[in-house]
Amino acid sequence: MKKVSLPWNFMKIGYPYMTMCLLFISILSAQSQTHITNSTTVNIESGTTFTSMEDLLLDAGGSLNNQGTMVIKGNLINNNTSPSSLGTGTFEFAGTNAQTISGPNVFTSLTINNSAGVSLTGTYDNQVTGTLALSNGLLTLDGLNLLLGPLANIAGVPSSSKMVIPTGAGELRKEFSGIGSFTYPVGDNSGLAEYSPVTANFTGGTFGSGNYLGISLKNLADPDPNIATGDYLNRYWTLSNNNITGAINCGLTFNFLDADVNGTKANLYCIKTSPVLETFDGYSAGNQLTATVNSFSRFTGARAALTSNVVAFLEGANDGSGSMTTFLPLYTPEISTDPFPLTQPYSGSPWFYDGTEYVTTVPSGVVDWLYIELREADAPENASAATIFGKRAAFLKSDGSIVEIDGITPVKFYNAPVTPGNNVYVVIKHRNHLPIMSSAGVTKNVSGIYSYDFTDDGSKSYGYPDGIKLLGGKWSLVGGNGNPDSDINTDDYTLSWDQEFGYFDGYYSGDFNMNGSVDTDDLTLIWDVNFGSFSNIYDMVKRGYHSMVP
Repeated sequence: MKKVSLPWNFMKIGYPYMTMCLLFISILSAQSQTHITNSTTVNIESGTTFTSMEDLLLDAGGSLNNQGTMVIKGNLINNNTSPSSLGTGTFEFAGTNAQTISGPNVFTSLTINNSAGVSLTGTYDNQVTGTLALSNGLLTLDGLNLLLGPLANIAGVPSSSKMVIPTGAGELRKEFSGIGSFTYPVGDNSGLAEYSPVTANFTGGTFGSGNYLGISLKNLADPDPNIATGDYLNRYWTLSNNNITGAINCGLTFNFLDADVNGTKANLYCIKTSPVLETFDGYSAGNQLTATVNSFSRFTGARAALTSNVVAFLEGANDGSGSMTTFLPLYTPEISTDPFPLTQPYSGSPWFYDGTEYVTTVPSGVVDWLYIELREADAPENASAATIFGKRAAFLKSDGSIVEIDGITPVKFYNAPVTPGNNVYVVIKHRNHLPIMSSAGVTKNVSGIYSYDFTDDGSKSYGYPDGIKLLGGKWSLVGGNGNPDSDINTDDYTLSWDQEFGYFDGYYSGDFNMNGSVDTDDLTLIWDVNFGSFSNIYDMVKRGYHSMVP
């Protein structure tokens, strides 16, 4: 078969409803932009190879039915606005300069063969229903998604020079027809191209219409500040699930590089970091982290968690019968004031905690958010802020248990020392109660959990009797600290209660009895009771409360 070159005026096809059939020709080469205009259909027959030396432009209303092989040296610009099947043939992007793919393209077979790289651009996601062949070069998704159909497969041997780059807002998505395994050939090109594939092996689940498991990644430490200290990976993967339901059971394998490791690789565990921190399997040979999960979010590698089981009561919510109230108003459209926050409220002064804890729905039985610190020192008086090695925001339940934001799980601290060299002291802080700290070092029980109950003995709070009081049989954090510091003083009155007096159905620092309203009860039953006063500079009339946390 001879090679045929067609002039540009032949290749610009614009006659209404005209069909161009390329028969008995092995290779056709276009010398300029290939332009398929509105109401025109171009067919490329099976066994035929067509080469577009420049851009391939498909106008809205035009169509391309490729049953053979189409080699594109320029860009593919599809101006249609709904998913466009381009035929059952192969599209090979084989330029020498960087190429782009735009428009809602549905490829049966897509080959990336360009060392300069190929990128998805524009506003439309793309699909591959058959084979994605990674022959040479990087396929960058940027802000778009590439969906691989249920029968799609990967051809070639992916590597740092032949892979998909889902490091922007876009994902590499795979639709599953049922249980089975798929390896996502993903990595990053952040300075140095690094291949870090993920394998998902489903052994359980219900796979509905239009399902997918999507993956993106970043060559950065996980954004949760509890992770990026000590031993951790400068890499995380984000997995999203659409319409995979039922009894999901999925084994995940994450591959990383030595260059990703901060600290000691042997200390790494697979960690799910959102919305609740979970620890899975430890590091295994071959630079892999593994987990078996029933839901998906962000995953990375970090040191295993230190688990705590701490119990505390707040004076303001203490109902006197061994429980606490849960009166703080949750969000409803009828409430125009500030409801219970869905994001942890300790990012401001004086805590400056940068944790990302948040919920979409507040679990039942929650009293309020608490802020917890772990400190390591040889003695409690030396457990200053400089000794903090773990910090978390968590929920306080009505029974005094402090739990993760799922409302059930014990609180976990990541990148804590594997074996602390000194005593571990736990500090509890609240937005309008005085902080307290354990008077003794907290030790692990046989289950490896650090347990401490502040409510059964006042002397278990450092500096007792300061900073804690007995109410209804439960030792409780002292309320009235609306200007959060170490004292119940006039600032709590003038800067908190007085500023918010009359507010209702909200979340206020001056709401000392924690019923959602700032009224005289907060002043007379909480603040005034706990405020110290003097008849003169030397004579105390009423003892005031003070926190003894170093």
